[in-house]
Amino acid sequence: MTTFTFTSLANSNLRYRLYAVDSENPAYDWTRRTNEISRYLSAYDTMGNGETQHAPDYLPQQDQAGDVFRSFLAAIVDIPDGELPDAVHSFLRDGETSCDDMIRFAWALKYRESKNQYVNLNELKTSSSDSKRHDKRWLKLESYYCPQTTESSDKIGALSCVLFHDDNPRREYSFIGRLAVLLRAGEIIEESYLVFEHIRKWHCFKDSDREEVRQMINDFQLINQWFDARRTAYRIQGIAKRLTERLAVA
Repeated sequence: MTTFTFTSLANSNLRYRLYAVDSENPAYDWTRRTNEISRYLSAYDTMGNGETQHAPDYLPQQDQAGDVFRSFLAAIVDIPDGELPDAVHSFLRDGETSCDDMIRFAWALKYRESKNQYVNLNELKTSSSDSKRHDKRWLKLESYYCPQTTESSDKIGALSCVLFHDDNPRREYSFIGRLAVLLRAGEIIEESYLVFEHIRKWHCFKDSDREEVRQMINDFQLINQWFDARRTAYRIQGIAKRLTERLAVA
């Protein structure tokens, strides 16, 4: 299936819809950067008329993340085995990342006031050579990019400056992408508490208490654990099927 629709737990008239391809999402425009949760996700209002759409699609924003994750968790338990929609795959892959090397590199950066330093975010290298000054592949290292020479409370903020910098070829702009990267960073650098405190200060959570933010994060992690388990199950089923066919031939 190229789409997957589920009902909001916070508003029974609201529907969330996932798309397998972001270009099919009528609410998404790649030319405009917004605070969307995912480019594969839209929402619309039924105005209480069953499943009929009575309002244009829009991109759910970051302050709706808690409801999106809770509602999605409630909906995915009913997906039959072997029938995971492509749209669900796309949505969850939007929050996947494999940037452990980038996290370790960014976390180790130190600022030296005595000399200019430059960093190549594509090759994960640093240099103090003045020849890098006008090389667009290299970014001048500022103090606010360097966790190891930043006050404790701002270390994750400094880390984020590098991980989500416009020059970073592996940057993530979507909310779930940023969330996934920072939660993974917390595991790698063993600073999950600092990461949580940093996320809690995001503007979208200004009206949320600590437990609401913690529950949102827990729900997001549960979704990813569920997805990992389903993929593992599919791989095992595939192996079992191939083994059965091989034995039948033998």
